[in-house]
Amino acid sequence: TDYLFLNSREWRMGWRALHQIEAKGPSNETIQKLKKRAINELGGTDLGSWGAIVELRYRTVEEKGGKESKPKSKKMYRVSFDEDPSQDMYVLDEGVIAADVSLQKIFGEIKLTQKRKSVKFIGEKFRVGDFVFRVGALTGRLDAVVLEVEYLCCHTVQASEILREIALILLGPLTVPPHHQKNLSQISEHFRKQIITVNSVNSKFDQYKLPSTPFTSRHRAALYAHLAERVTLASSGKPPGGEKTKVEAAAM
Repeated sequence: TDYLFLNSREWRMGWRALHQIEAKGPSNETIQKLKKRAINELGGTDLGSWGAIVELRYRTVEEKGGKESKPKSKKMYRVSFDEDPSQDMYVLDEGVIAADVSLQKIFGEIKLTQKRKSVKFIGEKFRVGDFVFRVGALTGRLDAVVLEVEYLCCHTVQASEILREIALILLGPLTVPPHHQKNLSQISEHFRKQIITVNSVNSKFDQYKLPSTPFTSRHRAALYAHLAERVTLASSGKPPGGEKTKVEAAAM
């Protein structure tokens, strides 16, 4: 398949992990607590703000069946990061492509796609040693926060284990995966209020026909599209597919 105005740039990045956090309290309060811990306790550096938008869109394609071709709507995600405003990433069933931002305008003019839902992430980023943390709030979710952890020194999947460990260092000892919530009834109310639930986003890069290494801007877009899908399913009351977290409970 040929795509118009495709941008051939594909940035190689440090390997990243993406987590959805649910803490007791407003998301902005959680973001500031994590920022304070990273800078004051871990010796980190403030890198300013960041943001991302993931739009669920439907495109019309021709599906051949019998004697006639029938139009069919297929979903795709447009992922935009303010750190690279010159291009958008489109996450489709067939893969992930990078395109110049002008493609979005063309889609709108010829009505090739229709926007259905969007998820916006707004937050702050900071660096601790060889790691960059991006912490952001999800629009429409008062208690939900996204945490992206990047290991600058490694572009391969071998970084996954150390990324899990560094996430726990930032989040603190009262961190548990969702399926451990039912085991918290025995601890005091004081500690239950400080519990942070972490639900990791499974990569599923092979689903989008992406190579396992190195980590690129297309891999990052796939992670955010997968998280946006989970968020929209949860808001509609549908189960998110029973994913298991990769961040294990820290010692309590």
